[in-house]
Amino acid sequence: EVIVSLDGPAAVHNRIRRIAGAFESMAEGIGELRRIRPDFPIAARCTVQKQNHASLASTARAARKLGLDSISFLAADLTSTAFNRPEGWSSDRRAEVALDLEEVPVLEHEIESLIVSHSGFVLESPEKLGRIAHHFRAHLGLVEPVAPRCNAPWVSAVLESDGTVRPC
Repeated sequence: EVIVSLDGPAAVHNRIRRIAGAFESMAEGIGELRRIRPDFPIAARCTVQKQNHASLASTARAARKLGLDSISFLAADLTSTAFNRPEGWSSDRRAEVALDLEEVPVLEHEIESLIVSHSGFVLESPEKLGRIAHHFRAHLGLVEPVAPRCNAPWVSAVLESDGTVRPC
């Protein structure tokens, strides 16, 4: 299967990626794969963060329009040294990605929209989607953090645009 990183609908995705036409290029690639192998499983994964937290339902709609089979959502990793961050992120960088107190209720509204409108297409259960909001509330010191279970290092790898393959 192929899992594409989808940061939002076209304008949001392109802004986060800092590449004009990134969404459109991805759509073209998905279309080409569908042309070659119509039944090949293609899903999206969206990392929730400051720039897309208010666009989750429209991200799911964009994934459907792209002809994807499903979408999953996860909270941005704000503190680890994974993903080629040996020193972790500075507090300034975390502030660029983390949600603030006013943004968490907006995220919770988007999560409710996902549950109501995209059940079955969104892979996470309502409980698991709720953990995304909990993650950002914990970052703000409002609730106790809960360590997620992660099997990614055993089942996935990242394929970079230059062909580099990195384990999670």
